[in-house]
Amino acid sequence: PGDETRISFDCAERMDDWRYRKLVERLLRMNSGGSKAALIFREVHSLADFLDILSDAGLDETDFEGIINRLPLPVFSVLLSRYPSDAFLVRESERLLYKALRKRSLRLLSDEKRQVKQALDAMQTEDFGETVF
Repeated sequence: PGDETRISFDCAERMDDWRYRKLVERLLRMNSGGSKAALIFREVHSLADFLDILSDAGLDETDFEGIINRLPLPVFSVLLSRYPSDAFLVRESERLLYKALRKRSLRLLSDEKRQVKQALDAMQTEDFGETVF
């Protein structure tokens, strides 16, 4: 109630359309998943752009896992809150993202699970459903 900790996430300024399009083109030409992840983490600075890139860059299952495994726990927690279930996911990229999130959540250590649960409890997001570990 009154004394609960709340975390609020704000989308940083999005990159302009030209830069975004060039980044997607570069990612589509790359073969190495590690190189794709490095480029994404170097060039993308807003959550909205990050989610768009995951959708538009033609990433495969291995690419998604590599990216999700490199995310800091707070960002990982945000994505878990946005994708708590695969029930209504239509796009293949969303299903691959969900699968990578689930895989990482199953490998979390006890302390990491506690941190993620605390972050999820503290987030000010719409109710997307319950995340289960």
